Amino acid sequence: MLKKTKTIICICLLLVTSGVLGPTKAMALGTSRGYLTSAAELQHLKSIYDAGDASLRSRVSNMLSFGQNSPTYWPYGTIYPVLNAPSSGVCPSSTSKDSGNNDYLDYNGGARLTYEKVLAYYFTGDQAYADFARDRIMELATSTSYGGSNYSGSNQCILGLAFSLSEWITAADLLSSSPSWTATNKQTFQTWLATVAYNKVAWASRTRANNWGAFGSTASVMLADYVAGFVPTLTEVSPTPQILTSAQAYQSHIQQAKDRALGVFKGDSQCTIWGIQSYGGIPDELRRGAAGCTATSIQTADSALTYQQHHVDADVLLAEFLWHRGDTSMYNLTSSTGMGSIKKAIYFIINNPQNASGIDWDGYRKDHLYVSARYYKDPIILNKAKQYSSQGTLMSWTHITHYDQNTVPPVVAPPGVIATAAPTPTGAPVDSCNKADINRDGVVNSTDDGMLVSDLLKASPTYSRSDINLDGKVDLLDYSILAKNFSLTGVCL
Repeated sequence: MLKKTKTIICICLLLVTSGVLGPTKAMALGTSRGYLTSAAELQHLKSIYDAGDASLRSRVSNMLSFGQNSPTYWPYGTIYPVLNAPSSGVCPSSTSKDSGNNDYLDYNGGARLTYEKVLAYYFTGDQAYADFARDRIMELATSTSYGGSNYSGSNQCILGLAFSLSEWITAADLLSSSPSWTATNKQTFQTWLATVAYNKVAWASRTRANNWGAFGSTASVMLADYVAGFVPTLTEVSPTPQILTSAQAYQSHIQQAKDRALGVFKGDSQCTIWGIQSYGGIPDELRRGAAGCTATSIQTADSALTYQQHHVDADVLLAEFLWHRGDTSMYNLTSSTGMGSIKKAIYFIINNPQNASGIDWDGYRKDHLYVSARYYKDPIILNKAKQYSSQGTLMSWTHITHYDQNTVPPVVAPPGVIATAAPTPTGAPVDSCNKADINRDGVVNSTDDGMLVSDLLKASPTYSRSDINLDGKVDLLDYSILAKNFSLTGVCL
């Protein structure tokens, strides 16, 4: 059930970030929705930076040094117009690589450096950083194929997309608060995401039990959110051809991620058990090392350790993004038998007394622990994160973006289901659904909550049914009705 306190907090956060309440400064945030971080959060950090916080200033300085303190530093050449996975399975994406053998598409290469340039723009105010990041995203949007019709584990191009899209999308979203980013830029990127990238990452989400699937689900959810309102439908080619609205894809891939974590979804699992176990182990990652599917600890720092962390990275990415949409269900996920817990999956590595001495979260991955520590308020996770204060991989720069552990992200509504029926006129009879079921999908849930919140105090509501009591306006009276009916189901005709 919704709690009134949380309801009011969410409403106030929305009103502040939309400029209805709070200082005029909030109006400068553009259309940033917030993915791994948001324009509002970065403005807050900039104020701490400007006040002379030595630790934050040092971290930002190190980040700028990573980019050679240059808006135009770019060791990745140009992206290949057609990306295909050769027989080796590797997916080369550009004409040049850096010293770590990373190229244009890589989450550890071009995606991370583009994201760095956007953050550099926020902290330095130098628009040249934003301009260069925009150009890299636009160049990415010229690439095609990504293995063509090869929907299988041999196509590493799919994994490359799934791993890197969170950073590319976050960078593009943050650019929306910059003069560098135009509506045409956004629509070009949205079109590429919908027509080139989606069907690949959606396949991984629907079929894979391991980190491929986890990253596929995370990428699919973020992508569906980002293209909502411009791209009417998203098409999946494999394993089952289907066409979904962005809102349907959004909800469907969230459920896919939850089912994977809870062990409801088996997919292509090669173990006799699957999902995040009650003790935190993920069998389809542990099997890749000496530990094996059923291990309750890690005795060797091998691939089992590496891939357990990979999988957790993906689930934390999704949980953090959903928190920016007012949904904490992924962070809090757990079954009656203790399955599905992200926190347990982290503890499996950093707080497992059965592990061999020296087993620890990899240094270059600890950056992501700042993210989960902020939500869980867990000193064990935070202390582990603080042991490493440079850029990580998969969730780069969170030692900066999540530097202030006492904040909560501003909330914006998730994409709503695109209405196909004519709007219900004010005062007209409503259909046979529960009136609080705004999208008429048969249940009053967080989607309806998000749709109504997005329409609060608007002169012209986006969703015709947000005016639940049909009094001609969308206000707290409507929200009160929704709260009283939360989780109730009804028949929709």
